[in-house]
Amino acid sequence: MDDQYLVTTDGPAHLSPDGRAQVADIRRQADEAVDAGLPYDQLDARLHDLADQFKAAIVADLQTQAEHPHGGRDEERVRTDGDKPG
Repeated sequence: MDDQYLVTTDGPAHLSPDGRAQVADIRRQADEAVDAGLPYDQLDARLHDLADQFKAAIVADLQTQAEHPHGGRDEERVRTDGDKPG
C-alpha cells in the first residue's frame, strides 16, 4: 500500500494532543497488522481501513482546532492613536 494524504489549510494548523494520540494509535495498529502475518487480502483491507481512520482523525482534529484569524474578521486593523478601529 502506497498512499499519500495531503491536507491544505488557510493558515498554520496543528493537531491537538488527542489528535496526535489518535495518529499514534493508528500507526501502532498498522504495525501490528503488518506483523500479524495476515494473508495479503486481509492485510490490504485492514490497512485501507486504518488509512480511512487516519484521514477521519486528521480532518476531525484540524476542524476542531480551526480558528479564523483576526477573530472572524477579514482583516485586522490596528490604530496607534489609542482609539478603537472603526
